[in-house]
Amino acid sequence: MLDLPYILKVILAPPIEVGALTEGKEPMAIDQQKADLKRPYEAIIIVHPDASLEEQKELFKKNKVTITTFKGAIHSLETWGKRTLATPIGKLKKAVYFHTVFEAGPQAVAELERTMRINDKVLRFM
Repeated sequence: MLDLPYILKVILAPPIEVGALTEGKEPMAIDQQKADLKRPYEAIIIVHPDASLEEQKELFKKNKVTITTFKGAIHSLETWGKRTLATPIGKLKKAVYFHTVFEAGPQAVAELERTMRINDKVLRFM
């Protein structure tokens, strides 16, 4: 059960001014700062075992273009090779694993997720 004095404190609390939260910054400047924010990401991409080397290269070239378009940078891309899956995906028991470390903004990550969902050769990404 809620404590009545607590509810009264919340209701009677003075309103917070909108300008107090932004500390004199213009709203557009705050949105621009959020858009320019780059964070480090690490991803593991599991690709279909029948994907040719050219298809794998094409996938990661597209990913690199997407990241650099959004002013990000790729730090490393490692091929872990063909490995046995812990649990089968569909009827597949093996897949090719890739590990990558990159720095990008949230828009780039959303675009990468979208393009990898579309690609039939990508089984999983995390």
